[in-house]
Amino acid sequence: MSIVGDIVGSITGGAAAATPTGAISAVSSLVETVVERIWADPADRDKARIALRQLEETGELSRLTIEAGLLQGQIDVNKIEAASDNLFKSGWRPFVGWMCGLGVGWAFVGEPIASFAAASLGYSGVFPELRIPDLVALLIGMLGMAGIRSVDKANGVSS
Repeated sequence: MSIVGDIVGSITGGAAAATPTGAISAVSSLVETVVERIWADPADRDKARIALRQLEETGELSRLTIEAGLLQGQIDVNKIEAASDNLFKSGWRPFVGWMCGLGVGWAFVGEPIASFAAASLGYSGVFPELRIPDLVALLIGMLGMAGIRSVDKANGVSS
C-alpha cells in the first residue's frame, strides 16, 4: 500500500475510506493533521483551514479524492501485472526498456558506423532516422523510476 494509503487507512480505520464520503472525511482529517503540523502560527493555520473548507464546499476536495483513489487503483493493478509470470503482462516494461536502449545504441553507435560502412561501399542512400527526443524522454522517465526503486531497495522497502 502507498504511504498516503497507510496514513488514510490509519486515520479512518481502513473501512471508512471504501465509501466516497469516508474517503473525503479521511482526506479532510489527513489535511487537518498536516495543517496542524506544518503551520505553528495560529493565523496561518486558520488560513489553511479556510482554504480546506473552501475546497470541501466547491467539491474540489471530492474530485481530488476520487482522482487519488483512481491513481491508487492503477498502482495496485500495475503491481499485480508486474508480479505476473505471464510475459504478456509483465514483459512490456522490460521490452520498452530494451527498445529504448537499442534505439539509443543505434542512434549514437550503430547508425554512424553503418553509414560510414555503407558510404565506403558506395551506398548513397540515407538510413531512417529515429526520433531521438521522444526516445530520450521515455528513457529518462524509465531511468528515473528505476532510480527511485533502487533507493527504495537500498532503504529496505520491499514493495
